[in-house]
Amino acid sequence: MPGEADSTKLLSREEVLLKKFYGLILSLTTAALLWAALLCAPSAARADSPIAPFVDSQTNGVIYIDTSSVDMDQIDAWQQKALASANITDADAKARAEKKAQTQIASTKKWISDFKTAGGKDMYVVVSLAGLMSGAPGGVIIPLNGANPDGLAKVFNPRGNPPPGDPNDPQAAQMQRMQPTTAVVGTSMIFSTGAGVDKLKTPSSEPRPDLADALSAGGGDAVLRLAFVPSTLKNNPFIAAMLSGRGGAGQQPPFADPQWDAVTWVSISVSTPPKASGNCTIQCKDADSATAMADLVTKKIQAGKDDPTQRGNISADDYDKLSVAMKPKVDGTQVVIAIDQETMDNVVGPLLFKATQHNQAGPGPAASPPPAPDSNNGM
Repeated sequence: MPGEADSTKLLSREEVLLKKFYGLILSLTTAALLWAALLCAPSAARADSPIAPFVDSQTNGVIYIDTSSVDMDQIDAWQQKALASANITDADAKARAEKKAQTQIASTKKWISDFKTAGGKDMYVVVSLAGLMSGAPGGVIIPLNGANPDGLAKVFNPRGNPPPGDPNDPQAAQMQRMQPTTAVVGTSMIFSTGAGVDKLKTPSSEPRPDLADALSAGGGDAVLRLAFVPSTLKNNPFIAAMLSGRGGAGQQPPFADPQWDAVTWVSISVSTPPKASGNCTIQCKDADSATAMADLVTKKIQAGKDDPTQRGNISADDYDKLSVAMKPKVDGTQVVIAIDQETMDNVVGPLLFKATQHNQAGPGPAASPPPAPDSNNGM
């Protein structure tokens, strides 16, 4: 049996591996929320049938990305225009932003090229925060679409799956369960920790129509979709720890306002250059709840404008533009925020660059897809 020092060491290793896996999850989530100009392809609205076996009552959200038709030159041009429109006056800050943007465009282009060369078309990221400490935090689901799973596996896990652990060494067996692993399940390849793969191999018997509806909402040509259920994230300790680690200690946790208690699901969908646009749909329990949620969104934007400590590099004038761009509209039981191409090009893009300049250490405006695994540590 391992002693106390060995147990502490094992826990530390497990934490490191889990953090690395969630780095992948966070990079995709950041891409969906902060910088939509990564992926571009025409696509009809999709339901959740490819991931139905992989979602259950513990699933917090799903991200869908389609890479079938990517024009990185269009994306790069859109990014450069947005950066120029941001009017960053500090020469050094502007140079850093330009360098970071170009570096991330290049790494994104390479990753997408590798993924498509291996036969990849689209993917789903299934997030289950409840499984974090047990090493089963969800995973990436890649429909094979006739592709060779071995090639796709090398894109996500170039070192290959870890060898079987020594059954007589509990520490080695536990470490193996935390290592990045791929497996073919039905017509999909899955990528997660070993423990995550084991969980995802068992088909779910808990249907999630809320996530299905959220994935199908928004614009019909959107190819980047984020669907989540706020009630499963409210007061989540992992979210609180993540915010604290990013300088958010002491801030009100997300979805703490009582209006969120009447929200069934949230959908964020994005289409990208050359026809960039965005849509956020908040499904409420009834029409009164939708009206209350729309009022909350408006008040939050106004509060950001009124409190300089919340604005960062976004000026009061910028907030006026943002309030027009993100004006919520009530449609029955839904709150809809629709952003057209002109607004995405001339308002949202430049403001994203401005917003990220106050924290150069944080995620930049062009957050990349899953980074290439480190050859020394497996992720």
